[in-house]
Amino acid sequence: MSSDEKKLSALRSNIKEKGDFSYYYAHKNNNNDLKDAKIFQGPGIVTGGQPILLHSGEDESNGESTNSSSKENGIKISKYSWSDCKDSIEIYIMKDDLPKMIPNKPEITIQDKPKLEVTSNSISLEIIVNNISCNSKVHKLILNISNLSNLIDPEISRVKVSDKKITVICFKDDSETKWFSLTKPI
Repeated sequence: MSSDEKKLSALRSNIKEKGDFSYYYAHKNNNNDLKDAKIFQGPGIVTGGQPILLHSGEDESNGESTNSSSKENGIKISKYSWSDCKDSIEIYIMKDDLPKMIPNKPEITIQDKPKLEVTSNSISLEIIVNNISCNSKVHKLILNISNLSNLIDPEISRVKVSDKKITVICFKDDSETKWFSLTKPI
């Protein structure tokens, strides 16, 4: 082995020995000369440099941080499932999962019928629950789904509460359309 080969890293010596059949072939390019490189800049192109503040975490309308206002607005429902039925889509929230979303996982009862607000491409459900162990404690659980993959008919959508689950039934704008995803990819 010559002194030049000893100076090579294991990666470079493997590439030199095996060429295009090297395990490290993808790392072959050693051209770090940027004087002839084209550098693109503009909106939507990441070129490095100092970070830019996109969001400060404060609500511009009242100056409060979003973390404290989200507690006032309710607890986000994060566990649900959905299915594409023939004329509708249905979103299922298991009642057993609701206490798990609340701190300390209390025993709860649903206070009233959940409030459903539907537009042609979004669903918002608000569930008010009472803490059984602490009669004065009321929790608001919220499910917000926006950017639906297809349009729904907001006029005939409804919510149904059964013994084990809460079902949101949203009728499709076009019943022939199959839904492969609940929301559009971002």
